[in-house]
Amino acid sequence: MYLRAIGVNHRSAPVAIRERLAFTPRDLNRALSQLKQKNICEVVILSTCNRTELYLVTDHVKAGVEQASYFLARWFTMDASELSDYLFTIEDKEAVAHLFHVACGLDSMILGETQILGQVRAAFLTAQDAGSTGRILNELFRDALNVAKRAHTETQINDHSVSVSYAAVELMKNQMHDLDQKSIVLVGAGETGSLTLKHLISNGASHITIANRTLANGQRLANSVGYGSTAIPLDRLPQAAATADIVISTASASHYLISKNDLLRQKKRRRMFVDLAMPRSMDPTLDEVDGLRLFDLDDLKIVLGDHLEARKGAAAQIEPMIDDELRNFLEWLQTLPVIPAISALRRKVIMIHEQTMRSMENKLPSISEQEREVISTHVRSMLNQFLREPIKQVRQLAAQDRAVEAAHLLTGLFNLDHVQPSEMLVDRTSDVPKKKMKSNSRCN
Repeated sequence: MYLRAIGVNHRSAPVAIRERLAFTPRDLNRALSQLKQKNICEVVILSTCNRTELYLVTDHVKAGVEQASYFLARWFTMDASELSDYLFTIEDKEAVAHLFHVACGLDSMILGETQILGQVRAAFLTAQDAGSTGRILNELFRDALNVAKRAHTETQINDHSVSVSYAAVELMKNQMHDLDQKSIVLVGAGETGSLTLKHLISNGASHITIANRTLANGQRLANSVGYGSTAIPLDRLPQAAATADIVISTASASHYLISKNDLLRQKKRRRMFVDLAMPRSMDPTLDEVDGLRLFDLDDLKIVLGDHLEARKGAAAQIEPMIDDELRNFLEWLQTLPVIPAISALRRKVIMIHEQTMRSMENKLPSISEQEREVISTHVRSMLNQFLREPIKQVRQLAAQDRAVEAAHLLTGLFNLDHVQPSEMLVDRTSDVPKKKMKSNSRCN
């Protein structure tokens, strides 16, 4: 089995490409179902504003990656040669390390941002619900969430972390100065919209109109700040945007919510539009309107320098955590080929225990139930003690990259039934060695 990560992110592709490769939440189940075929045994899709990444377990290294690449091109009706210019593929150990860095916020455009942790968790749960994960990705994503939680609780990276919303409001201050004198339209009342409103208010903004598909949700968000905010339905957005000084969009749509034609009749004046949506919800040609400056996600990098150095120190503390988790996962992964043999040995020992108890009961029919339980417990304990050392040695061989040799050794030594390689993917949790975790590393 091979682990691969394939996709695009803010390092490999600009926002104009990333938005064309963004999955909508309602499409994920169907996409996962189509991906988990032929050479792909397990798959998780992580799709955010800064990345669309597929994490795969494949039984054929070349065919699995080709299948995933072809799927992305076909799903998003994109020419395969164009896609290949931006697509990255990461293998095995590097793929594991990449996911751990992503979950910790170390691969984010905004170093140390916390929203990615929830996005990784949501991607994992969606794939689990769709039945597209198995033993390997289940363990991998649990470990990714564990190390990310440690990163945010055991270091100071949260003390210096910023969000996309924070960066956008900082950009507004840099470009437009006193926000309390500006009329602002905020599009979207979801998590990012709520966070953006919070930062706007804390920076003095007091004339804010919230445009949202569901007016009641927009009104609820406007009411939450107590003053200076009103809500309008989304169909009134073009008129509101035409008279606003600043428009910031956090809501994606299947079409542009604001076009250049909506603004052409207005007199030339200094205005600023910020598009945080993925795919983008503002026409990129808005930048051609006199006096208007349009910014998107990729432009936020220009305001992050002041916070980068402080976060780098915390990020350096996280790297050893990732190294430890990576080493533990790879050791666990190497033991997988011996698990079917260990399972077969345990089944044989259970059968021996049952046969021994039946024989004893036939020869000693007068023993009491209590005596029978005492004897059964001692026989089981003796057999388990007998198993402990050979299983330990087999796992140590597997950790030395000699798993197939170890499995054959155990199978031959104890005359076990033939073990099918495919059994490796069956989730027999009791036979999988558990990695010791600190109590505060558990994910809820």
